[in-house]
Amino acid sequence: MKVKNVKIFAITLTLLVLSWLVVIAEAGGGITVKIFNRSNNVLYEDCYSKDDNLGLHELQPGEFHAFSFNPNIWGTTKFWCALSFGDSSLQKHIMAYKYRRDSSVCGVECEWYLSEANACHWNPIKNREDCSNYW
Repeated sequence: MKVKNVKIFAITLTLLVLSWLVVIAEAGGGITVKIFNRSNNVLYEDCYSKDDNLGLHELQPGEFHAFSFNPNIWGTTKFWCALSFGDSSLQKHIMAYKYRRDSSVCGVECEWYLSEANACHWNPIKNREDCSNYW
């Protein structure tokens, strides 16, 4: 590789790293996901990523659970949640966080409002809930 190409590569790499650091600084480095129980029944929630299992949480009607994390540098961070209501053995699933979907919509806080009938994702850009096809 010629010296000129090495310099261009080094400058490009430096700019990429700096732009990623700006993204992390703007987000404060941390994302918080909140799961709200809108059901009249207990909500059992078990959220996990490829690397972390956050354990089972029991949410009474009206309660919420929040968890925080730092997205990875590749922009591939995802958290899933397995959910069941009351004494039902039927499990439902949501992708509670997906970097490519949520980083530009949620900002640093993503909120979910769950009941047996709906999984609604708060969209602060539209200032409303999006309840489309999450179940």
